[in-house]
Amino acid sequence: MPHLSIPITPAGPLLDIVISVSQPRADALRNASLPIPPPVKIRGLVDTGASCSCIDPTILAQLNLTPTGIGSFNTASSGSQSTSASLYDINLTGASPICAVAWYNKRGGVRSFYAGI
Repeated sequence: MPHLSIPITPAGPLLDIVISVSQPRADALRNASLPIPPPVKIRGLVDTGASCSCIDPTILAQLNLTPTGIGSFNTASSGSQSTSASLYDINLTGASPICAVAWYNKRGGVRSFYAGI
């Protein structure tokens, strides 16, 4: 099992990550002779209890992404009532070589994200 040690800061456990368009999205843009947005480096909060990753909308705008679906989630503030949010196909990787986990959705596309950290 992968192991990761990061310092706990006053803001919590933070990790430098790089967000980019998914490989299928990059391939589609390349095939259409369209520019591929450059990756965006951010500092992210590690939440070991999360079942998904939340990304600031300004980052999604920099990558020129549109939603690929809607998902239902439970949050600490919503209690037992779920809330809905847009889903995006993105790639998250460590700014330093760490790991990325690829998840294949039902349509056969790849959705990459951190898991199990």
